[in-house]
Amino acid sequence: MEDAVRAARPSKAANEDALSFLDLSSEVRNLVYTLLYEYPDPLLVVGAWDGARPQLYRHVGDRNQTLIRARSFEFCHHFVGYPQPYELEGVAQVGLNFFLTCHQIYTEASSVFYANNTFSITKMFMHRFQSHDTEGMHLTMGAKWLTGLGSQVSMLRRVTLDLDLLCPSSCETGIDFLYVDGDELHFLRFGPLVQAMWSYDHDLDISFVHSQGMLDRLWRHSHGSFPSMPCPHPIDVMALSKMLWSLHKDSLGIRKHCRFISDIAVARSGGEGFVVYRTNALHVDPRPYGVLQPGARENTIRRFAADRGENLRMEPRTPPTLLGLPKDLQHQIFGRVMFPVGGVMVHLDKDVIVELEKNRFADILGLSVAQVNQELAFRYASAFWRNNTFILGMTTSGPRTSFNGFSALRRWMCSGASTTLPYLGGKAEKTKEMGGLQIALRFKLSELPKLPNLGTLRINVIDLVLILAHIERRTKLGDVEIRIVLWKCDEDGRKTFVADTPTMLHWLRSTIFQALSWIISRDSSIADAGCPDISLMVSARQSNIVSPGPRISSKYRF
Repeated sequence: MEDAVRAARPSKAANEDALSFLDLSSEVRNLVYTLLYEYPDPLLVVGAWDGARPQLYRHVGDRNQTLIRARSFEFCHHFVGYPQPYELEGVAQVGLNFFLTCHQIYTEASSVFYANNTFSITKMFMHRFQSHDTEGMHLTMGAKWLTGLGSQVSMLRRVTLDLDLLCPSSCETGIDFLYVDGDELHFLRFGPLVQAMWSYDHDLDISFVHSQGMLDRLWRHSHGSFPSMPCPHPIDVMALSKMLWSLHKDSLGIRKHCRFISDIAVARSGGEGFVVYRTNALHVDPRPYGVLQPGARENTIRRFAADRGENLRMEPRTPPTLLGLPKDLQHQIFGRVMFPVGGVMVHLDKDVIVELEKNRFADILGLSVAQVNQELAFRYASAFWRNNTFILGMTTSGPRTSFNGFSALRRWMCSGASTTLPYLGGKAEKTKEMGGLQIALRFKLSELPKLPNLGTLRINVIDLVLILAHIERRTKLGDVEIRIVLWKCDEDGRKTFVADTPTMLHWLRSTIFQALSWIISRDSSIADAGCPDISLMVSARQSNIVSPGPRISSKYRF
C-alpha cells in the first residue's frame, strides 16, 4: 500500500551525467523546434458535416517526404471509386510525440508549432453530395476547431479560410439538393466562426483564399460546366476578410446579444448581410442546410450593409407588428389576453353595456383585441366565448337590495326583452357559446354606518331567476355559480374581503320552486296574487318569500 501511494516529485534523467535536451541553450532548442514543427505549406483543418471533430492534415507531395503515411483513403459511391480531394495524409510525424516529454518542452514546442505555421480551414468530401456546398459549411467546422484549442488559440498567427471547393451560386444541383431559395445561395454562414472569435480577445490574422488552382476532380466532375457558366455572385476574398475583421471588432454592436444570435449571413461580395436572432431560448435550426430557418420571419432578421467589407451599418426597418411575430409567440401573447386564468371580469355596475348584436364591445380587452382585424376575429372571437368563464359583477352598498331589478344583467344576458317580463327575451347570440358563467353579487361594507354580517343580507332574487331562466344549469366549464362577496376598503383604498359564499343556480331554482309549490298548496289565494318578492337570506341559504295578494300579505321562510 505504501509503494502504491507516493508523493509527487519531479522526474530525473536516467543518466545524470549525460547532456539533456533542456541543458541546451534556448537558441539551439528553438532551432530544433523549427526543424521539427515548421512546415513550408499550410496545415489543413478538415471537418465533416456530421459533427465529427476537425482533424489536421497535409498535402501528400514532393515536399512532404518527412511525413509518415498513416493510411490511404478511398471514396466509393454507386460502385465508382474516387480518391479523396487532396489525397490528404494525417499528420503522423514522429516529432509530434515530442510534445508529451514534459511541460516545458510542450510549452516551447507548441508555441513554435502554432506561431510559425499557416492553418487552412478547408473541407473534405465525406460523401458525394458534399461537393454541393453553397454556404461554406466547413467554416462551422473551423469554428469548432478554434474553440477546441482553448488557450492555445492565442499562439496562432495565420489562419486562412479556403473557399476553393465552394459550390458556385449558379449550381442547379446545389439548389435541387439543398432545398433552399435561390436568394440564399450567395450568402455564407459566418455565425459560428464570428462567435468563436468573440470568445477570445486575441487579434488573429484570418483571411479568405479562393485560388481555384487545386480543385478536386470530383468537384470538377460535379461542376464540369463551371468555367463556362456565368457566375452571378462572384467571391470577393478581400471584402470577406475585411467583413470578418469588422464583425470580430463588433462594428455593428451586436456582440452583447451573442447568446440570442442564431446565425450571421454575409454575401459573397462582402457588400451586405443579415443577423438571424433566435425566436426563443431553446431555438434550434431544424435544417442543417440553408442560412434562413423555415420559421425565420422578417422581424427576427436584421439586415446590414457594407462597403466591400468595411463601414458596416444596420439598415433601417419598420417596427415589428404583432402579427409578424412567430406563431408560437403569437399564441402565448394572445392566450394571456384572450383567456385570463381567473376568468373574464365584466363590471355591470359601471354601466358597461356591451351591444353584442352590433359587435361593439367596451371595457373588455379580449373582445377588443379580437375585433382588430378579420384574421384575429376568425381565430379568437368564437374561442373567446367558448373557453372563458365570465364573471358578471354587480356592487351595492345596502344590506337589502334587488340590484335595481338586475337591469344591467338583463341587458347583458337577454336580447329584445321587455322591462316588465325579462324572461320573454331571447338569449343573446354570443352568450349561447359561453363556456362558463358566474354571477358575483358584491356588497361594499365601508359605505355602511355599521358593518353587517352575512345573516343580515337580503337579496331579492326573483328578477335574477327570471333573467337566467333560459340558462342551462351546467355550462361547458361547470355549474353556473352565484357568488356573494362582502368587502371593505381601508384608508388607502385597498380592498379587504370579509366573507365569500357560493350558491349554485340550480339550487336556487329548485328551492324557490319547492317553496312556491308548498305555499300554493296551503293557500290557494296566492295563485291569484301577483308575482311575489323572493329574498335570499345568505347565511342560512333560506328563501324569504313575501306574497302580496288581494286579500293576504304573508311571509314564508324556507
